[in-house]
Amino acid sequence: MEYFVCLVKSDEKVAATPVVSACPSNLRGTELLVPGEVKLEKLYSDFKVTVEVYHMLLSKELLPHHIKYHLPGNKKVKCNFDFESSHVRT
Repeated sequence: MEYFVCLVKSDEKVAATPVVSACPSNLRGTELLVPGEVKLEKLYSDFKVTVEVYHMLLSKELLPHHIKYHLPGNKKVKCNFDFESSHVRT
């Protein structure tokens, strides 16, 4: 699945659009529809704006969780905690 986000920058001010997926409901022809509006307030009269568009391509995980994180197969891991009585407050 593809996702997009836009950052609008002017000096130290930054505003972001919501993250939008490139699904058919968000497309009109070749245009990607982004809901809402982006506001930058208190700008100088000679302001300049930079628009950055970021594209994220996500794919479905192909590795099982225990292989990805190098966990033992279906074995249960037992944790034993041994506290000395001097560490326990009553």
